[in-house]
Amino acid sequence: MTPPDPNGSAGPDATRGGRPRWRGWRALVLPAGLLLAWELLAKSRLGDALFTPTLTMIVAAFWKLIATGELMLHLQSSTLRMLYGFGLAVALALPLGMGVGWFPVLRRYVGPLFEMVRPFPSITLVPVAILWFGIGNPSKVFLVTYACFWPTFLNTMLGVQEINPVLIRAARVMEIRGVAFFWKIVLPAALPAAFTGVRISLAVSVIVLLVSEMVGATNGIGFMIIDAERNFLTAKMFAGIITMGLLGAALNAAALATERVLMRHRH
Repeated sequence: MTPPDPNGSAGPDATRGGRPRWRGWRALVLPAGLLLAWELLAKSRLGDALFTPTLTMIVAAFWKLIATGELMLHLQSSTLRMLYGFGLAVALALPLGMGVGWFPVLRRYVGPLFEMVRPFPSITLVPVAILWFGIGNPSKVFLVTYACFWPTFLNTMLGVQEINPVLIRAARVMEIRGVAFFWKIVLPAALPAAFTGVRISLAVSVIVLLVSEMVGATNGIGFMIIDAERNFLTAKMFAGIITMGLLGAALNAAALATERVLMRHRH
């Protein structure tokens, strides 16, 4: 909170006429300026509808995709692949991260294997995924799971290793042991770091899914984008790109809301 002005003014959070000043419009200045610059460039002699379609053309293409149901079909395929892969990655990464972070013996034996596998970029595994699973859903789920596993696993492991020793000593004094110790002490203490990994994994899942759908797929937003580019349907291509951006923003907002609910104990 901004402290009040020593000269007597109420500062930037002051109210005018009994109502708080609305400052949210300032966050819209830069996006609005970029959209205006895009529109001016598209309509100028430097612009070309094939490369820089106007905002009106993009909105029209977006509306056509919605009206025909094509967008919903592709979006449903992409969302399900992403959620399956992301959910599987979190289900594996959270318990493994807590176990490796807490038990030194696991770090000693499992750590070298993980460190050897982790450097492989998920994008380089696209040919392997297609070879093993084909161009259907399993290959996309495999790639998303692999890519999302590491941020969640590593952050959870570090969160467990950085638990305040005072909490551990207090739990021992209160004779909290076994499953209750992990449920009441380790998990709540590691949640902030784990959620950082979860949010990173969400962003990674969008990127990996798009690339995998562009390389080998018959549906999905990534396939729609690359198919529109190949057929010089530039407005449709940009509509697909905007759709994935909105999907990523929605998933991030959902993760933040979930984090606020599960982290109420910290406040």
